[in-house]
Amino acid sequence: MHRKPLTALLRFLCCVLFVLLASCSQKDASVDSHSDQKSQTQSVTAQDDHILTVKTVTKQINGETFQFSTLEPPLMHVPLDEIKQRVKENEPAAISELGRRYIHGDGVTRDAEYGVQLLVQAANAGYAEAQDELGNFYSTGQMGFPKDDKKAFDWSMKAARQGYVLGQYNVANAYQGGGGVEIDYKAAFEWFNKAAAQGYPDAIAQVGYFLLIGQGTSKDHAKGKKLLEKAAEHGSGIACYCLGHMYNDPIGETRDIKEAILWYKKGIELGNPACMSHLGYKYEVGEGVPQDMKKAVGLYRQAAERGDSMGQFNLGMCYYKGDGITQNYQL
Repeated sequence: MHRKPLTALLRFLCCVLFVLLASCSQKDASVDSHSDQKSQTQSVTAQDDHILTVKTVTKQINGETFQFSTLEPPLMHVPLDEIKQRVKENEPAAISELGRRYIHGDGVTRDAEYGVQLLVQAANAGYAEAQDELGNFYSTGQMGFPKDDKKAFDWSMKAARQGYVLGQYNVANAYQGGGGVEIDYKAAFEWFNKAAAQGYPDAIAQVGYFLLIGQGTSKDHAKGKKLLEKAAEHGSGIACYCLGHMYNDPIGETRDIKEAILWYKKGIELGNPACMSHLGYKYEVGEGVPQDMKKAVGLYRQAAERGDSMGQFNLGMCYYKGDGITQNYQL
């Protein structure tokens, strides 16, 4: 069954909104100074041989889906007795690590309340990783914290100013999406650049996309495309989505649906929900692939379960119309 024109229009608008808000973790405030854009763009490639390994975790919190990027904690493999001794010596990194273990029940009996107390203690002592984690708690309303984008931003900014890469990335996302501060694409570009210079693949992807469309910086299609391909090579699902978008819409390229689909499929392998939604739509309308509503619904469902708004909307429309699935007005 085909969609009515209004439904197609709504879906198109949903896609546009997703591109504008892209990957958002939610944080923001003011950057101390704006450095020269040319030198920042060069900083992205200053450490081309250094790429961070970052794990993305999806969690359901209070009925909402959130995605977190995490680095392996620096003291993760230190024996518990040594951690406790270092806590007695008031070492912030050890306090933060012990807090993490109690929050997750890692090698100890789980006590989230005590774990959070330790994390707050480490954050107040200036430990960047703990500060950014508090930002995540305020951003999501997790661990009993009230949802507060402004406090989330402020804590992540404390971490970012100390050079903590995930703090820098979260601050950039906040400036990009308006989470706790006004949208400022130039500031977002600057902070994405800082994280990219440390080898964070998703940040490299964001810098590439900003250059591709000239957002927050001068447009440089060749440089942007190169950075996106580099980020995708190193496991960034966001980069795969942006490359698919570049060929699908297109941006500075001849429209190539097959190439777009190739990138969407690579992004799906990396767990990117936007790629799932967009490939699902290709199966729904039969563009570049055989029309297959069951595959479309399956991809929409995967995207929706990961919190993707386009996937949620399209899955809802499939239930409403009974396309590829049993009609159900309550879902």
